[in-house]
This record gives sequence, structure tokens and C-alpha cells, in this order.
Amino acid sequence: MSFTNVEQTIADFFTQKEGKGILGEIRKLDFFEQGILDSLDIVFLATYIEEKFGQKIDITDDNILQALRHFNDIVKLVS
Repeated sequence: MSFTNVEQTIADFFTQKEGKGILGEIRKLDFFEQGILDSLDIVFLATYIEEKFGQKIDITDDNILQALRHFNDIVKLVS
């Protein structure tokens, strides 16, 4: 599977957490429903995005929070 630089950076967060096996289906997953992200993981992901992209992620904003459910939506947040 081929990733852009932004996608690879986001994917790295999930492979560190779940292993490389997640890459095959990362675009299809709902990270909340699958139990991949819980409330503490959301904070870690927001911090990771801020560190890697210099972009503040307001996890109190429901639209932002919902975007963190899916890989492609996370990529759109930082692109």
C-alpha cells in the first residue's frame, strides 16, 4: 500500500499502537467502533498531530472528534 508523506506520518501513529497489520485495512476502519482509539488515545493522537504537523487539534470540537474516527478524515484535518 502506498502512502503520501502525510498519510505515512498518520499511519505511523497507528502502526506504533497496533502493529503493521493495521495498514492493510486502515482506510476502512472506524477507530472508535473497533476499539483502536479510546479517550486517552485521542489525546495522544491530537498531541502527535500537533508535534508532527504543528497543527492544533481541538478535541472538544465535535466535528474534529468525529473526524478522528477514520484515517482519511484525519489526513484531511492536517492537509
